[in-house]
Amino acid sequence: MNIQKQRAGQIGGLQTSLRYGPAHMADIGSRGGAAARGRSGRPKLPTLEQIRQQTAPPAPRNIERGNGSPHALSELKARFTLRIKERERACP
Repeated sequence: MNIQKQRAGQIGGLQTSLRYGPAHMADIGSRGGAAARGRSGRPKLPTLEQIRQQTAPPAPRNIERGNGSPHALSELKARFTLRIKERERACP
């Protein structure tokens, strides 16, 4: 950023502070610029404490497979043996 632009922004901020007072500037800072003007701005990010209080949703389980793993070896073996038995019954 150009030094002149930085200085211009600083002067503009000081003029705004003098015009509206420190209470108004504190209000803008605490609520965010867009929220202080009555518009909805970007929501504040959650604090670290709020993140720590969140719990992870439980992992979805597939009830049909028993233990929830689609690659359970015992389940695959059981299905394979059932398939073989069904074929033997169909073709004597």
